[in-house]
Amino acid sequence: MGVRRFLGHYKRLIKRAYRYFQEFRPDIWVAEGALHNEKDIIPVSILCATRKDQRAHILKQLIGTSYREHSVGKAWLWNISKVAESTKCCASFVQVRPEFRKLVERGQWLLLPKWIDTEIDIPLPPSILRNQSVKTDLRNIQKNSLTYDVIYDVTKNKEYFDDFYYNMYVPYIKKRHEDSAFIMSIDAMRENTKGGDLLRVIKNGVPIAGQLIEYHDTGPECKEMGIRDGNKEFVRQGAIGALFHFSFQYLSEKGYVKLGYGGSSPFFNNGSFRYKRKLGMKITGTKDVTFSMNILNNGQSTRAFLRQNPMIIKKDEKPCGLVFLDECASLQDENKLIKLYNKYYVEGLKLLIVIPSGAFSDVLKIPYELSNKIQICNASSVFGWKAV
Repeated sequence: MGVRRFLGHYKRLIKRAYRYFQEFRPDIWVAEGALHNEKDIIPVSILCATRKDQRAHILKQLIGTSYREHSVGKAWLWNISKVAESTKCCASFVQVRPEFRKLVERGQWLLLPKWIDTEIDIPLPPSILRNQSVKTDLRNIQKNSLTYDVIYDVTKNKEYFDDFYYNMYVPYIKKRHEDSAFIMSIDAMRENTKGGDLLRVIKNGVPIAGQLIEYHDTGPECKEMGIRDGNKEFVRQGAIGALFHFSFQYLSEKGYVKLGYGGSSPFFNNGSFRYKRKLGMKITGTKDVTFSMNILNNGQSTRAFLRQNPMIIKKDEKPCGLVFLDECASLQDENKLIKLYNKYYVEGLKLLIVIPSGAFSDVLKIPYELSNKIQICNASSVFGWKAV
């Protein structure tokens, strides 16, 4: 082995060792923000041991953008639980490799996927098209005279591909996600999209939005999207809705009956999640990136945090809904329980787990038709709290 080759190999080993060391002893940050309900403003603090962009991604969803954060130093993975307890945070989130999780997860931890995989049946059935929000999307397309075109095998056309990347994708992602934005490199995007198409929304002859479509053995999948210059006015005119509906039209005309939409948020209240759900979204799995999540106490801040953030977790490697209620009234009436189920259940969930903070021994039994789809659990059994 030559000297240069040996030094290059040695340098890579040093970098890998340093990366592992950083994962074993990550930086710990505490974010402080506030949640609002009808009467009060409730202070909330969350501990994170993740990369900066991942931290911003989680916190923006959980407590909004108006939070302050400060470093509390570094800690070995096996000491993070002690650090979290000393900071009196309501929850902690740790990003760690699956093979290292046992070093962190002392106590009752849950797995939160960063993204979930979804698909939509196309063309949309009449029951979906009758939805008032869907009707509004279609009216906006017509009102603003939006049309579309398709650039086939777009990676072979540098002009169109570069226009989408630099003038639609990058500015849109930066403006939408700000500090939590992850910008895929143009080379990685080009490699991922080989053989794929670019569907563009056209207004007055000008492409104002674009959506990449990849083709796999399992069918087509809509991937990165963008709005020209990140212009919010185009969004208000219905550009994003047009990307969805024109993609449905284009691909159903090609004979496809399902369309994948990977990379959806695992939070029920997320705008993108709600939008896809109204279109009949189904959950097909979760992405590999997950966060270990520990709900630390049964305080007012924690209950507010859980109540305002119903989410999807991984349990036995399957996606499950997790909904927290600060009371039991919704569970004492069969019709209210069914309404709760209809509000949150999405096809593809293994189970919808409903957690009231108090005792529920007198709760009406779950209706038979929902018995294998919904489960009511004690907070103490899920989070390790003391029963109240």
